[in-house]
Amino acid sequence: VQLRRQGLIFCEFRCVKKPAEKPKKEYAKETLLEQLILDGVIQASPITYEDFLPFSAAGIFQSNLKNRAGEDSSLELKPPSSDREGLEKAIQTKLLNADDWYAQAQEQSLEAVCVELGLTREELI
Repeated sequence: VQLRRQGLIFCEFRCVKKPAEKPKKEYAKETLLEQLILDGVIQASPITYEDFLPFSAAGIFQSNLKNRAGEDSSLELKPPSSDREGLEKAIQTKLLNADDWYAQAQEQSLEAVCVELGLTREELI
């Protein structure tokens, strides 16, 4: 709870029960979002960080290309590179910034909650 409140983790928000009427802020110290989480109307689930280790995996894949005698295969392989720019060049596309991606996922879930509850983002936050 504290990590979410301090903005140290990203969460996915969803409505788990529909209130009988449009929610209104009742607690002075809490945002309506926090109030609805405490009341069990909204559930906040931490977004799990996924890291597929692209840089270290490249070395593993390259080592699998050696033949059983330990000699390099006939493929001419470039030395492994562990820099972001090198990876982007190899896959011919820009890598996503993970923080931006998770922030966008969180924002989309908040927008969906607002639509479902008939609230504006300003009312919720």
